[in-house]
Amino acid sequence: MDTNELSKTCECVLLYCCPLNDETNQNAINMKDTIIKILNIYKYDINKVVFITGDNTNVNPKLADELGNSFMFVGCASHRLNLGAELLLLNHKLLCNKIHMLMTKLKSSDQMLAKLRRCDINVVPELRNATRWTSSYRVLKKMLVIHSQLCIDDNSKYLGINEYLLSASEIEELECLYNMLSDINEVIIAIQNENITLRNIRNYFDILLEDHPYMLNKIGTDATIIKDQYKPFENAIVSLQKAKMNENVQCFTTNEMLSVQKFRKSTAVISASDISTEFTTNDTSATKKINFRKS
Repeated sequence: MDTNELSKTCECVLLYCCPLNDETNQNAINMKDTIIKILNIYKYDINKVVFITGDNTNVNPKLADELGNSFMFVGCASHRLNLGAELLLLNHKLLCNKIHMLMTKLKSSDQMLAKLRRCDINVVPELRNATRWTSSYRVLKKMLVIHSQLCIDDNSKYLGINEYLLSASEIEELECLYNMLSDINEVIIAIQNENITLRNIRNYFDILLEDHPYMLNKIGTDATIIKDQYKPFENAIVSLQKAKMNENVQCFTTNEMLSVQKFRKSTAVISASDISTEFTTNDTSATKKINFRKS
């Protein structure tokens, strides 16, 4: 974002970057050098860039560090939520493993596939991709349908799968897990909206944390996945957006105010005495919570 254009109409520009010349060493220093070279081609001052965003990997925050102290890093919210969803699945690992074994049995049996086709449910067994929680989400949805069909007839007919069929308590756990993942999936879809703000994302995450406190280190305001030097910037942006919506916000800390100084229209350097009064509001209107079905 060009700080000289903040008061004008913002434009979104997609800049395509070629792969690094040395693809065997894609570290932060090489990425920084590539970005600077590309910006120099377009005669764009790197110091006008306020922040960069990307997945919360080790390389991306390190890239912001390499660019200088004035650069901020905003981690990908979807990536953080994906990590939280993986924690949820980890808490139900035994159930997921049993479902995977049952799906494997069904998928490898022509007899079972034929029986499912005769049920006219338009659902075929699917194996999960262990690296993507959305894959497990789809598998759970299919299992709810398939398992109900398996239980209609005498289980003895399904030789070789009886030991993998879910118990009543496991079915209840499956339904609960599916509902929780549905909430997470709904938020994932919502935060991909091009008009989403950090304030909106914070609201979504706060609601999820009410039912999923174990995600605190992934999606909380003080999440360990966010480097300490970048937390004030995110907090400051959220507070600014809340103030714009006439919501009550707390006074900025010194680090928060300094982190967003590039956004100031005035070229004057802010002093510590300004921090207690600027960008605050006494409006008591409550933040509107996003409504989605809660498990």
